[in-house]
Amino acid sequence: MGKELDNSIHALIEYDYSGLLGVEAATSYWGLSTFPYNIPIFLVNDNAMNENGYSVDSALAMLFVPNVNTENIVRLSKHLSVTDPEQTVCDMVRYNLKHLYQEALAVEDEG
Repeated sequence: MGKELDNSIHALIEYDYSGLLGVEAATSYWGLSTFPYNIPIFLVNDNAMNENGYSVDSALAMLFVPNVNTENIVRLSKHLSVTDPEQTVCDMVRYNLKHLYQEALAVEDEG
């Protein structure tokens, strides 16, 4: 049997996966929510999609959205980045992820 697939953010950093982590995965990375740390969600720039476009490719979730903001990012490795905390919250609102927005506010109030 092969080794179990590890999609955690730490494994992706170690592997130097190429991509931009955002939304739920970024809230987990920054400690803004309790979203599972081993489910990465990558932002993919696709101007043919609407604001709520979503697709799952293999074991990695991809959020296809127009005009991905790549200015407010933090490099985790040479090729892997994550949206900064402020951009993450903006993206949650932009992509209509209100349940996570409420959870993030609750976590922030506790901290």
